[in-house]
Amino acid sequence: MTDIFDEAAELYDAIRPGYPEAVGDAIEAVIPRDSRVLEIGMGTGQATIMLARRGYNVLALEPGARLAAIAAKNLREYPSVAIENSTFENWQVAPGKFDLVLSATAFHWVSSEARYVKTAQALAQGGHLALLWNMTADYSFEESGGIQSAYERCLPPEDLKRRTVQERTLGWTEAIAESGLYEECTVLQFPWSKWYSTEQYLMLLDTYSDHRPLPEETKRCLYGGIAEVLAANGGGLLKQNVAVLILARKK
Repeated sequence: MTDIFDEAAELYDAIRPGYPEAVGDAIEAVIPRDSRVLEIGMGTGQATIMLARRGYNVLALEPGARLAAIAAKNLREYPSVAIENSTFENWQVAPGKFDLVLSATAFHWVSSEARYVKTAQALAQGGHLALLWNMTADYSFEESGGIQSAYERCLPPEDLKRRTVQERTLGWTEAIAESGLYEECTVLQFPWSKWYSTEQYLMLLDTYSDHRPLPEETKRCLYGGIAEVLAANGGGLLKQNVAVLILARKK
């Protein structure tokens, strides 16, 4: 499934947003600069650059060759970042080497067998696992204003179920606790927003793993319906997001 992102690497780099600087501040409050960081699934470096600017020493894993190549170009000014073209599952773990393991909008792609056991192996005693996602805020324009009706018109009912930010976050914190490998799980939320033109918003949708593979007929129906709504909304939308950061300390 991650090949979906690599085949759209240029689009992903152009349209996928980064994360609020407050996220980096929150990480820095727990993990000092110059610490050793392992990043799982760097994409084209949206979160990596936030760490690099703060002086962290980062080993970033990215299985997509095209994504990794763009990331290397984006981060060429930061010698403290090393990139390895590998999945986390195939990566040869370096036991106890890292102070932080970070995964930004990628941890759900890691196999359940490796998620907590292998990250704990990579962390030094007292190190932290940091999971980060940009989530659409609950009750935003995307759930109203006719956009939801476009989904209901074009997609089957079983594809319309959406979990709230709280439900998604709780799922991860419960899984971390059940692993028995981490403690002191902290959840921080950072609301932010960005204006997207209609074209930009449809491009963004086409980088989502649940949108990109849709049949062309379904896409025409859905994207056309959304475009009509956004045309009546000033030619775009102010996308309301929440950056969710989960921090858990290794036992």
